[in-house]
Amino acid sequence: MSETTLSVGFTTVQAPLGLVLLIVTALLALLFLIYVVYLQSSVLLENRRQSRELQNQREIAEKCGGVALLPVENISGRGAARAEQPSRAI
Repeated sequence: MSETTLSVGFTTVQAPLGLVLLIVTALLALLFLIYVVYLQSSVLLENRRQSRELQNQREIAEKCGGVALLPVENISGRGAARAEQPSRAI
């Protein structure tokens, strides 16, 4: 292998060019994997937070929903009872 002189900021290094390119590629792949893990964990945490919030909203809706629907059921029940009765002609 032929060595190449590389200037790295404050110093120069002699290393095979193929090895340098391999190391740069490996570092880029490592950075990409770290980014993917970060992104995946943030999505999972957000999904977990939304799931918890949705569950709380369901519990609130179940507690309040039964109370709020009783008058509507009474009204609709009366309306249905009136519709079933035959109308009397005057």
